Amino acid sequence: NFFERGIEDSAVAYQFVKVINDEADRMTRLVNDLLELSRLDNKEVKWNKRPLKIDLLVGEVVSKMMMSAKKKGLSVRCEIEENLEVFADRDKMEQVFQNVLSNAIKYTSEGGRIFVKGEKAGNQVCVSVEDTGIGIPKEDLPRIFERFYRVDKTRSRELGGTGLGLSIAREIVLAHDGDIEVQSEPGKGTVVIIKLPALV
Repeated sequence: NFFERGIEDSAVAYQFVKVINDEADRMTRLVNDLLELSRLDNKEVKWNKRPLKIDLLVGEVVSKMMMSAKKKGLSVRCEIEENLEVFADRDKMEQVFQNVLSNAIKYTSEGGRIFVKGEKAGNQVCVSVEDTGIGIPKEDLPRIFERFYRVDKTRSRELGGTGLGLSIAREIVLAHDGDIEVQSEPGKGTVVIIKLPALV
């Protein structure tokens, strides 16, 4: 059987162990995401809100995730106005941008592009993450923030997603009196726009 073959064949054994490790990592992420959502639902999150320069935070997140983008041969362009300040929990907002950028990287094919833009619009700070990925059908857009909802379940599982990233991002943004929206077209890409009250 497969297990006995794996013991004799080092390549099969390696693949077997890799599958187990990948699934263990995915389950760990899933449990952590579920715990995070539970805390958000039950108002158990201890927010550490303070003046925060979003331009610097987004720049840090993009830098951290650049390696993942380069591995897929993606080009990442970042244009963010300076001194975009909001009143927010730094760690939670970092989680928001990581989740959104991670999705852009996952669902954009090799050679694709990601454009991160940040600007002040009236009394709001707007950060958008635009990609040239697979896009989302119009009928799926209203459900995109639902927990565990995936447009392509097989592809999402292969890429290691939990189906909770955008749900968590939305809950965090709403807790900051902000808004998050998704615009998309199949085969052309997706834009995720995060809006937060600007600190006056």
